[in-house]
Order: sequence, then C-alpha cells, then structure tokens
Amino acid sequence: MNTYRIRKGDSRNWVVEKWQEGGEIITRGLHVGKEKQEKWDTINPVGHYPTARDAARRLLDVEIAQGWPTDGWTGDGTSTNTTGVGSAVIKFADGMIIGWPYVSSAAHASNANDRGVRIQFSEDMTTHGMMFQGFSSAISGFEINAASGGANQKTVAADYTVKNRIAGVLFDPVTLTGGTSYDFVRTFSTSTSTGTLYTMGEAEGSLPADVLACRFQGCASLTGATPGSYTADTSQLPRFSILLDDNPAIAGGGAQRWVGGVPSVW
Repeated sequence: MNTYRIRKGDSRNWVVEKWQEGGEIITRGLHVGKEKQEKWDTINPVGHYPTARDAARRLLDVEIAQGWPTDGWTGDGTSTNTTGVGSAVIKFADGMIIGWPYVSSAAHASNANDRGVRIQFSEDMTTHGMMFQGFSSAISGFEINAASGGANQKTVAADYTVKNRIAGVLFDPVTLTGGTSYDFVRTFSTSTSTGTLYTMGEAEGSLPADVLACRFQGCASLTGATPGSYTADTSQLPRFSILLDDNPAIAGGGAQRWVGGVPSVW
C-alpha cells in the first residue's frame, strides 16, 4: 500500500509526494548499488500543480491505478489496495467530493431476470446505443423503460452477433426527458450469470457518508422480471456504456463523461 501527501511547495505550486521506503538496492542510474533512503519523493510525471484541487485530482488518478481495496470501505472511509482498478474518494473544503467509490467486482446471480442500470440525466438526452459487459447466447434483447410505471421507450431483439460477439446494440434515436429515471436493461431467455457488477463492498446503510456522496447520482443496478418493478441497488453498478446521439451544453459544465471509463457515456 502506498502513502502519499499533498503539500504547499512554494507560492505558486502544490506538490504531490509519495513516501519511499529505505533499504532497497538501486539497480540503475547514477546511484546504482546504493540503498534507497527513506524520504518523501515527488511523484512522476512531475507532481507540481497550481492549486490544491489540481493536486488532489492528480492524486486521485494515481490511487485509481493502484488496485482494488480488498476489504471494502471501513467506517472512517479507508481501504486496502491490491490489484486492478483502485478506489479513492477526495473531499474538498467547499464540500465537493470526487472519486471512484466502487471497491470490488461481483457476478450476477444465475437467473433469467432482466438486469441493467437505472439512469437519470439532468437534461434531455438522445441515445441510440447501449452495451453491457459480457456476451451470452442467453441474451434475448435490450430495452429502455421508464423507471416509474415501466412504459417501454425502445426494444431491440438480440441477433447472433449481439449474443456471441459484441453484447451491444444500435437503434433509432430515442430522446429521454431530463429529470426522469430510465431503466436500460438486457433481457434473457434462460438462466445465466452474464455480466459484472462493481460494488461498494457494503450495504448502503453501512457505507461512510462521503463514499455514498461520491457515487454516480441517479444511478443504480437493476434486476427483476417486470419493468416498473425492478429491484434497484444504489451501492453497485454493472459495467455498461451508453451512446449519445447528442449531448447538449449543461449549465456549469459541458459534455458529460463519468470517471473510470466503466460506466461511461459517450
């Protein structure tokens, strides 16, 4: 597990540093054959940034690359990194929280239920494609349904290529109303555990408040047999992508892209 710190370097720069343990023998460079010293060392690429927030974002990028925490989040918001995509949550003095709070992966239960993701966009969005991780001959189709009431917005049957090669579909554009929740799901003809879930490691009621605040707002994983009556879990998400036909300007921002690339909106 690596230890980092952010400090004020001078009047113009904030510095991200990593703690270097001593004792290891240097194998190349000017100091080959000598022991490393215990010290704080600037991370590479150069870890100098104009604001503390910029430095924190860089540190977040570094931590995400370190690995999955194996023990999940504890009450004080800490975790242990091992391998794969990592997790980190950073809270700023003004209350803004950024990061990747999903700490482990899991398989779906083996059944024939629909499964997917619930999303609520802040603005009207037009979509014309979706993809979920994992393909299977058990996939029968893809649907977009209103979360409340289950009214169908789009249904696409899965052909051989979709089932066995790409696990995604393109379709005629569908415009979804901002502020309304929609369910993007795959349907299945037989029981299967196809697909990967990213979880926060604990039930929602056991998670630290700052970790919960960093999740993708308005999003949840879904499973169930009947549109409009799916079971939603806000502490986990499937691996998915949604293709947008347009992406209007949003007050205070621009194009939307979720950190981590897994889920993503293109």
